[in-house]
Amino acid sequence: MISYAPLFANEHDRLWNPDAIMFNSKVAYGISSYWVQTFFKQSSGAKLLKVQFLNHSLPEHTYATAISWTSKEDKKDHITIKVVNFNNVTFSSKISFDGVDANSIKAWRKTVLTCDDLEADNTFDNPTKVVPISSLIESEVGEDGIDLVVQPYSFTAFDLITNAQHSSNSSKSNNTP
Repeated sequence: MISYAPLFANEHDRLWNPDAIMFNSKVAYGISSYWVQTFFKQSSGAKLLKVQFLNHSLPEHTYATAISWTSKEDKKDHITIKVVNFNNVTFSSKISFDGVDANSIKAWRKTVLTCDDLEADNTFDNPTKVVPISSLIESEVGEDGIDLVVQPYSFTAFDLITNAQHSSNSSKSNNTP
């Protein structure tokens, strides 16, 4: 597996590190590259979407992709937008997707992996210094697109649910895909 050490290492500084999970007799933790890899667990069988930035283009050192995928557990259709912001300022934009009606999308959750210290990584002394934090998305999806706000020095995944569902499961919470 490919490891990025530190979390946002220059593309030329890639290292191969097979030890993504560190442990001893008292502590086990994932290093930052382990957490980056967890952002790609839905990518198998996903369809890449073309993202349109409506109010401007991506700033230099900011990268974005979007995929559509269907959950194997609940059969709901999802869109996940992943944005890497290598800059030290917040990035805000409104986006839409080619071939996807914004009215069919419901905002759900965002997961952010960030740290002010670009050289930081998790250690035995601080095993949770760089870990993803998930929260519900508070912004609404409008006819003219989706508002995204991305923190400085971060890798953020925005998870959306489409209204087109293959089946429903009434025992699930409204906050689960």
